[in-house]
Amino acid sequence: GFVGAQHFRTMCQLLGYQGIAVVMEELLKIVKSLVQGNILQFTKTLMEAMPKVCKLPRYDYGSPGVLGYYHAQLNDIVQYPDARTELFHSFREFGNTILFCLLMEQALSQEEVCDLLHAAPFQNILPRPHCKDGEKPETKQKRLEVKYSSLQIVPSVEKLGTPKQSMIAREGDLLTRERLCCGLSIFEVVLSRLRSFLDDPIWMGPAPTNGVMNVDECTEFHRLWSALQFVYCIPVGGTEFTVE
Repeated sequence: GFVGAQHFRTMCQLLGYQGIAVVMEELLKIVKSLVQGNILQFTKTLMEAMPKVCKLPRYDYGSPGVLGYYHAQLNDIVQYPDARTELFHSFREFGNTILFCLLMEQALSQEEVCDLLHAAPFQNILPRPHCKDGEKPETKQKRLEVKYSSLQIVPSVEKLGTPKQSMIAREGDLLTRERLCCGLSIFEVVLSRLRSFLDDPIWMGPAPTNGVMNVDECTEFHRLWSALQFVYCIPVGGTEFTVE
């Protein structure tokens, strides 16, 4: 089924800050078990199956020649039985978690902007008035503030409410004003947590033999990732099984 922006907006409204934090924490636990479990074991196994050196073929081989070259070089990866059924599904879960957190943050930001716009008249945040030639904007702004002064929630509660209600009103006003001013990013925190899970040396690979960077050697994860994308793009045969 389709999952889009409207679903994430609804989830933000239903869950609230605390619910979103709980959901993301549980998702990160699942991803941690994947990264440090199945994906790590598959990665170690497949890194052993990668060719030690894979040079860039000459352009004059043509498309069929280049395809055949890489197919031969990556034959052990292509023939790996659990790649399509288990490994790709684990990466799919990993990727879906990242996308979920990103879309949740985007939906939450939109909700917060709407909240700020709805709360603005009650916080003495008024749009700049239109001024004709010769009119002073400060004067018109003051008139608007006087006109809508009865809407100001904090002064009204302090005047008519209890001390506890006044404190709640001030805290709510502060939270609403400062909500988007802190520059906090849920997605940035999620990425930092995900990075902390990648603590095995296999993700970085050994230091380059030339002391600068690997050119033809296949000792780093991005080489395996390219090989897996090559496998993923190979059409599935009629007798092969996939998760789908």
